[in-house]
Amino acid sequence: MSRTSALLWLALALGTTAGPLHAEVALAAPVEEVKRHLNAGRIDAAIESGESAVEALAQDSFAWFWLGRAYAQQAIKASLLGKPRWARKARDAYEKAVALDGSNLEARYDLLQYYLAAPGFLGGGRDKAVGQVTALRERDTSMGFLAAALLARHDGQAAEV
Repeated sequence: MSRTSALLWLALALGTTAGPLHAEVALAAPVEEVKRHLNAGRIDAAIESGESAVEALAQDSFAWFWLGRAYAQQAIKASLLGKPRWARKARDAYEKAVALDGSNLEARYDLLQYYLAAPGFLGGGRDKAVGQVTALRERDTSMGFLAAALLARHDGQAAEV
């Protein structure tokens, strides 16, 4: 097992043995509906509910975060020509979630993953990912460590602890 893989597994183990990485947030009912649809694999219904949720709760970071997840799932299943449109929507929703609440660690982590996976023409990039790693480290040691391990894995090198 490579050092990077070992560090990633260690970060995951620390996160599961140390309890939740952040306090459970009580989601507004429309946001819970988005989450339920996604968990059931009903992506179209999740998007419809998510778009309604952000209309009603425009300042709710978690509404934007869950809408971003719905868009990301749609991007995964979309045709080759449709993927960029859904990917941009996911990025925009994640960025809005982070702008509304910088302490939304889930949104930051999903945004980090987006930046690492997406090509530059879709708004991805390592420099943007490093910014999210830094922000996660500042807010939560465990999430920061996990984010650093993910970045190191992406870069093909050992994570700096």
